[in-house]
Amino acid sequence: MGEPLGYSYADPAKRLPVPAHGYRLCLVAGIQPARAAGILDDTDGGTPQRLVWLPATDPDAPEVAPPAPDPLGWRPPTWPAPDRATGRVVLPVCDTARAVVDAARLARIRGDGDALDGHALLCRLKVGTALALLRRSTAEQNRSRGEAEGERAVVVAEKVEDAAVRRVARLLARKLGEAPDGMRGAELRQRLAGRDRVHFDAAVDRLLGAWQVVREDVDGQGTAGVHYRRDGGAP
Repeated sequence: MGEPLGYSYADPAKRLPVPAHGYRLCLVAGIQPARAAGILDDTDGGTPQRLVWLPATDPDAPEVAPPAPDPLGWRPPTWPAPDRATGRVVLPVCDTARAVVDAARLARIRGDGDALDGHALLCRLKVGTALALLRRSTAEQNRSRGEAEGERAVVVAEKVEDAAVRRVARLLARKLGEAPDGMRGAELRQRLAGRDRVHFDAAVDRLLGAWQVVREDVDGQGTAGVHYRRDGGAP
């Protein structure tokens, strides 16, 4: 519960106080039902109520046992920034859960309910908190993985685009090399396959930047008013 621990011994050396919320104890126990009397009989002390009981059976267990899995690595979850005054992180409880807890508490005060359910809602809150932290951690991992995959996809797309532009540039250079007088931009574009025309402008810009092609403006508008020819000094 996070309460302070320790006893008020007269000798200060024996007190050994543990401050509130300065400790945590988590326990996973494998218990056979027939051997659980030592815990279940301590209802008055609240021991069984503080445990979350789960079956260890697996209805979907395969007939052939799979290889033993590798050990799971675990790191503490990333908590929000703690309160400066207390050094603790306070997780809020929603109004719906508060109402359910208050109603269950009132029912127990009036003598209703099973004693073994005294801490059921508290256990449910703790499990819900743990699952929420695990889900947030998984979401952060998925987001990071998605961003990495997105960056890889961008790099791949850029490489594919660059390869296509270089290929079309080689095609245009060859076609202009076969036309000593060059040709108009519209005609040169038409010489390309339909899938390559989208790369025409980028390929021409690359050839112009490499001084392999000369551009001349002629009467007309758009690509029809541009004439391209191989640079006489280009290889």
